[in-house]
Amino acid sequence: MTTLSLVESRTGFVRLELTEDSLQFGTCRLDIKSGGYRASGELSMVGNLLRRFYNVMIPVVEANEGEAVFFDSDCLLEIHYQYITGQRVIVHGRFQAEPQFMNELKFQLETDRADIEQMMGMLRDYLKVNDR
Repeated sequence: MTTLSLVESRTGFVRLELTEDSLQFGTCRLDIKSGGYRASGELSMVGNLLRRFYNVMIPVVEANEGEAVFFDSDCLLEIHYQYITGQRVIVHGRFQAEPQFMNELKFQLETDRADIEQMMGMLRDYLKVNDR
């Protein structure tokens, strides 16, 4: 199993857990922890989703400013990465595993540029491996 961290902070995380089946069937497990709350669910078409997200993040990371959005409409996952002055990055969003239920988790985490650069390296490596 491979774990890709989309956000890591002292107060929580957003992680994708990919297995060999993830590559074949295009799904993975999502795990979110924010403060005392935790939610999990499944993302589909994860390869295409990660590739689009990576391409949107590149100019924001290089400029060290702006905002990028990770969005999956199937399970209602939305993550905004907003660069603040200096090295701070505010990450906020919402997640609803089953849209038919009113169980939305809203979250906000703070991380730094080094963590975002590490995430981008992990994504780049994952996408290179799966392009072969």
